[in-house]
Amino acid sequence: MFASIIWWLRKRQAWRKGVDEGRVGIPTQNEATIHPHGEFRYKEVGDRHLRQISRRWTRQDARLKEDYCATLAELRAAERARDTIKELVGKRVDTHKKNVDAIEEEREAKRREGGIGQEWRFAPAVYGLFMLGLFIGEVPLNAIAFRIFHESEVLNYVMTLALAVALVGGAHLLGIFLRMDKKDATQGMLTIASFVIPMGALVAIALVRQGFLAAQAFEVIEEARRRGQQPPVQPVSPAMATVVFVLINLLIYSIAALLSYFSHDPLATAVWRTERPLRAAQARLAAVERRIAALQVRLHRAAAIRQKAFAQTVEEAHWARNQYEELIQEYRGGNIKARSDKTIPEVFKKKPEIKSPEVFAQLDWDCEAPGYVAAPSDRAASQEPGRG
Repeated sequence: MFASIIWWLRKRQAWRKGVDEGRVGIPTQNEATIHPHGEFRYKEVGDRHLRQISRRWTRQDARLKEDYCATLAELRAAERARDTIKELVGKRVDTHKKNVDAIEEEREAKRREGGIGQEWRFAPAVYGLFMLGLFIGEVPLNAIAFRIFHESEVLNYVMTLALAVALVGGAHLLGIFLRMDKKDATQGMLTIASFVIPMGALVAIALVRQGFLAAQAFEVIEEARRRGQQPPVQPVSPAMATVVFVLINLLIYSIAALLSYFSHDPLATAVWRTERPLRAAQARLAAVERRIAALQVRLHRAAAIRQKAFAQTVEEAHWARNQYEELIQEYRGGNIKARSDKTIPEVFKKKPEIKSPEVFAQLDWDCEAPGYVAAPSDRAASQEPGRG
């Protein structure tokens, strides 16, 4: 409401200015080039107003275009990365296919030699459950042996867990090494070590345990003799207890080694060696594809924001220009009406042009100008506001 009143007052002011100058014969009837001061003033004010809008838009558009061009550059870089990764995935697919074909040929040869039993395996989940059960069974079995050192319960169980890991882990490695078709000197040494080291630790603990049990039995016998009593009969000798202890652990180790042997397939491992890098490359490609999709959305949003701001600014400039042209018309109407002869001066037969700045002609989507970050190869794409 208030703006409408202000606008009405400005129009009345322009009309009054035209009336005042028309009464004194400004402009003259034959004047064809020089516009009257009152009319020309509205042209100058209109030009100045449009230049202000233009400068404000230039500052705003610099930020909007920078965001658009930066997003465009990121998108192009991601697309180039995608092309590179696609090429890598293609190479790894070929490598993996050749590897699988060679392994299938080898597997087929083994079928002909050893029958279908060559392919019998424990499922990984079943293998894991069995090994976990053996590991848990090792803990209470060997915890008794470590109590001979008279250490705290915590330390006893730490040593028990270390022995359980050594036995089950050694059996796991032994099964893997035994399953390998081609063995070198290093694998042979590791195979021996995966058996000798756990067994050596087990035998050492068993011997210490036997000595402890023998000493304990001797003390019981001596105590009975001092009291004049018959020494109690030992149900199991220390040597027999040691043999049983070693045999039970050896049984657990053997079962774990057999489980490992029948659960690991060197051919499947060979497939995995080429499948793992292929999956990694495919995961990288999927990640880049997701980033490209996100950047495309961001680019469209940046383009839409810029286009909307441009349309609003152009509309504002057109509105301002129309306002000043209307004020010029009001001035002329008052000027002609106030003239005594009611004639139209020659200069009123053409309008004083209120120039619209060039920045309002169209948006510049070129991101290769100095100060922007688009790559040279992006020239064609940077002519459009968004990419799909």
